[in-house]
Amino acid sequence: MLHMDDSRLPKCVLYGELSSGKRHSRGQYLHYKDSLKRSVNKCNISLIDWEEQARHRSVWRGIIHDGINHFEANQAAQAQVEALEN
Repeated sequence: MLHMDDSRLPKCVLYGELSSGKRHSRGQYLHYKDSLKRSVNKCNISLIDWEEQARHRSVWRGIIHDGINHFEANQAAQAQVEALEN
C-alpha cells in the first residue's frame, strides 16, 4: 500500500481519521489502523521506521519473516506457560 497513490481507498482507510462521530459509551471501537499497529508490534517490527523499510521489498520480506518467527515463538512459549499453570 505504501506505493499506492494517496487517493486510493485502501490507503485512505489506513491513514485516515474520523472527522466526526461519537465514542461508544463502553469504550472505543478498535480501528483497523490500531489493529495493524498491534499486530506489527507483536511481531517485533519497529513502528517508527516500518514505512521506510517497506520501500525496500527484499528487506521488508526479511523483516516480515523474522517478525512472524518471533510472534510464533512467543505464542508457543505463552501456550507452554499456560499449560503448566493448569
